[in-house]
Amino acid sequence: MFGGKQSGYWKMIAQTRDEALAHLAEHAQAVGANPVLAMRFDSGEFDAGRELAHWHLSYETVEPFPLQEIITSTVENWRVEKICYADKATKSEIIYNSYLTLSGIPPEALEYVVNGKPAIEWIMERYQVTTGRDSGIINDPNAWCEEHGDPRYIVGLIKRVVRVSVETFRAIINPHTTYSRRQPMNYTNDKPNNV
Repeated sequence: MFGGKQSGYWKMIAQTRDEALAHLAEHAQAVGANPVLAMRFDSGEFDAGRELAHWHLSYETVEPFPLQEIITSTVENWRVEKICYADKATKSEIIYNSYLTLSGIPPEALEYVVNGKPAIEWIMERYQVTTGRDSGIINDPNAWCEEHGDPRYIVGLIKRVVRVSVETFRAIINPHTTYSRRQPMNYTNDKPNNV
């Protein structure tokens, strides 16, 4: 579900370095300066790869994003049939089932797109009960949850994918933010406290 080639990223780094050296040489020549003998490029702003690897390779174990769980029924039920947005315009809430709605999805979580759709929507699409048209085989993700004694697995997965999506957005779009594996981004009132 996560990953992909980073050839475009490395091409961009090389092109940026070449442009910086060309500009430096032109400027040195224009002011009659000596040629550049040595130069160190600080790639700190571009060094998102390690951070992205952490989030994407550890998505099963990262700290879940603190989505609010709104209980909508008196009967506890963690089974999923079909997950959908409460409002397709804002996409800030997911109706998990008749018992639970997950609220507080930040817009940044929808910015991480995998094969044309946000990662969270891949989870919503794949983790639902379906029946194969030709085979009649029922695909029920609840069965896996029951086999492993974790009825809340899909709820946790949604929260972790939101975390990975937000952190991916931050690593790529806002590289000036400080990251820490031990202190993931903390949201309060839908606003990050360290952006």
